[in-house]
Amino acid sequence: MANILANTGGGAELLEYGVRHVQVPAPDLDKVEEVQADLKAKGLSAIGLTAMYLEEDSVATPAVTQAWINAFDAAVKMNVNLALSSIKAEEELREKVCDWLKTMGDEAAKRGITVALETHPSLLHNADVALKTMEATNHPNIRINFDTGNISFYTDGADAVEELEKVAEYVVSTHLKDHSGNFQEWEFGTLGTGAVDFAGIRRVLEAVNFQGPWIVQAGGDLTESFAYLHRLGYGA
Repeated sequence: MANILANTGGGAELLEYGVRHVQVPAPDLDKVEEVQADLKAKGLSAIGLTAMYLEEDSVATPAVTQAWINAFDAAVKMNVNLALSSIKAEEELREKVCDWLKTMGDEAAKRGITVALETHPSLLHNADVALKTMEATNHPNIRINFDTGNISFYTDGADAVEELEKVAEYVVSTHLKDHSGNFQEWEFGTLGTGAVDFAGIRRVLEAVNFQGPWIVQAGGDLTESFAYLHRLGYGA
């Protein structure tokens, strides 16, 4: 199931775009069958589950640890091998975060799960900091979910393709999102209308034999976004 074209949520309308896989929030364990039945009724299946996002005050707490383990267990029940999440924490928490991620990586590995961390500040928002986090964690089950639109939003002057080239070996999933290219400007529109070079994104990841999903997280017009990706060969 390499390089599947998917979407962050959505319903049966996705079938019009040839999309049959979605990223969904990790359900409680007693809701797994209900979620699977709902997806099946829409002609969809899960490609990845979203585990609890971590903010500064929730890093490595027992509650978050249990929430992630529950997400891993739900993934196993749903035959999904990808858990996506985010850690928004400052540089001074890097050591604590990376130690905790090693433990979570071990839990994920026991279940055949890989964790993909969103490119969010301040530990993964560009290539330099993401490399430091990956190298300090040093765990094969802790990897990167590369959000193409976040790069120029969170780092002034950064280019998504150039940043991706530096971290491509760690990327196991993507969020395909366009951005104006202007630092901290909340402008994430229809794919192909902003600054992100999606042809370049595909080229870089295919060069490292990327096997993960292309998960669309588009603003603007979804029909035009998928049509644009299809023209570039995504999901072919």
